[in-house]
Amino acid sequence: MKVDEIFLSLQGETPFAGIPFVFVRLSGCNLRCQYCDTPAALRPSPLCHVYLPHHETTLPNPLSVERVASLLQPFSGHWLSFTGGEPLLQHEDIESFLHLAPHFRFWMETNGTLFSHVSPTLLEKIEVWSMDIKLPSATGLDLWESHERFFVALQPAKAIILKVILTPTTLLSEMETLWNVFQNWKRKREDITLIFQPMTHKKEILLGDALTWAYEKVLSVPDGSVRILPQIHPLLNIR
Repeated sequence: MKVDEIFLSLQGETPFAGIPFVFVRLSGCNLRCQYCDTPAALRPSPLCHVYLPHHETTLPNPLSVERVASLLQPFSGHWLSFTGGEPLLQHEDIESFLHLAPHFRFWMETNGTLFSHVSPTLLEKIEVWSMDIKLPSATGLDLWESHERFFVALQPAKAIILKVILTPTTLLSEMETLWNVFQNWKRKREDITLIFQPMTHKKEILLGDALTWAYEKVLSVPDGSVRILPQIHPLLNIR
C-alpha cells in the first residue's frame, strides 16, 4: 500500500464528527480540487508517517497490507477510515486489508468518481461510504455523470453520506443542479444524508452566497437528512 500517513484522531466531518477514528491516508489522487487540504497526499510519497499513541515512526513506501494490519492491531474495535488522496485508486490492497483486520468498523472517504472500483467485497465490509460531490467550480471538470454511476454502484451499501464543499466561488447554478441530483437520489435511497461543508481557511469559515442558499435549503428539510456542518479539525487545531 502506498500510504501517506496513519494516525489516530477524531472524525472531523459529517454527523460522526468528534468520534475517535484511526485514519489510513493513502497516496495518490485522480482529481485536483482547488480547496484540497491534503496536497501532500496527491502523489505517492516515498515515506509513510505514523502518528499513533506510543508509536511514532517513519516507514518506507510501499507498505505491505500485513505491516499496516500489524501497526493497527492495538486499535481493533475503533472506526477505521480509508482516506486520501483517493483511496479507491488502491482498492485491491484495501480489499486484502479488510480480510486481515476484520475487527474494525470501516469507513470509506471517496471523491465518488471511480465507480468501476466499487466491488462486492468493499460493499460488504465498509459500513459507511462518505461520498464527495465535486462541483465543476472546484475541479474544472463536469463529474455529474461519474457521480451518478458511482451512486448507482453504491446501492447495496450499508450507509451513504454525501458531502459537498462550499467555497466563496461556488455557483448558485451548481447548487441547483446538486439539489436536483440529491432529490433524485433520495427517492432511490431514503436514508442518505447530504452535508453542506463550508470551506475553512486558517481557522476561519469562508462565507458566500452558496452557504446562504444551503442554509435556506436545510431549513426546508425537517427530517435532518440535510445539514450544514463545518470541519472541526482546523477549528480545534488537531490533525
